[in-house]
Amino acid sequence: MLYVATAVFFLALALGVTSLITPRAALLCRNKTRLKGLVSWLAVALVAFGVIACLAPKPPTPTAEAPAAPAVVAEAPAAPAQEKAETGTVPAEPVVTGHPLPVRVVENTSYERLGRLYVELTLLPAGDQATATQADLTATVMAAAIQAAKENRAQVVTVTLICQQAVNSFGEVQLGYAVYIPDGKGVGGKSPSPVWQMLDAAPRGFTPDELEYLRLWAELRSSYQTPDGLTDDARLRAAIAKRMGIKEGSLHPYLYVRQPVQPVRVEGTLEVRK
Repeated sequence: MLYVATAVFFLALALGVTSLITPRAALLCRNKTRLKGLVSWLAVALVAFGVIACLAPKPPTPTAEAPAAPAVVAEAPAAPAQEKAETGTVPAEPVVTGHPLPVRVVENTSYERLGRLYVELTLLPAGDQATATQADLTATVMAAAIQAAKENRAQVVTVTLICQQAVNSFGEVQLGYAVYIPDGKGVGGKSPSPVWQMLDAAPRGFTPDELEYLRLWAELRSSYQTPDGLTDDARLRAAIAKRMGIKEGSLHPYLYVRQPVQPVRVEGTLEVRK
């Protein structure tokens, strides 16, 4: 019955529209006019719509909703052992051990800024560095920074470990570099732990021949400048090899530049020699 009522409804609408075009579609009227045809078929459509409304299935009565299943929340992964601050590294338990080299102090300066004490140290190895590993060089600048912070009650300590003293920086390649902030302030806000804002070390220490090569490069470099202000590296390398009596290209100390490293476990104490 519902389907019949629906068919009558749409048929009545179609004939009503047709009545506007031709009065001959006003089949239910004795005197056929366009208006009478439209009105009569609309009346039939209304009756059919009422029948449809009565016969249409009723929606199910709403029942109490079942309690929603508890949301499954993925557990956050455990924090890594090495947390990163905005521009520094909060030291976790190191997994590599390094032994500090004995050092001499080249420069020791301090100053205050915004109520915080800054200490800057420049050190060099006091003995043989040829067997020093990257972990040993890291341990050296770490031990020096921690010791300086305690002795001076400094808030920021910068330590630079150079390979030797020379006439200029070309012969004083850096073996290690550290910026240590004991209270963690100024690095991504206030950290609950001391922070190594920077921590770099060379892959290893230099041999005596490599130190001599660097010293000669610093001394002779000014004699091998081109008119455009550049260094004639090829001629300079040849001159150094001849002076040292070695094969040209057999030494490449400038390849061993410092690079970012992780904190190490410092084993032993830092010996500062006069």
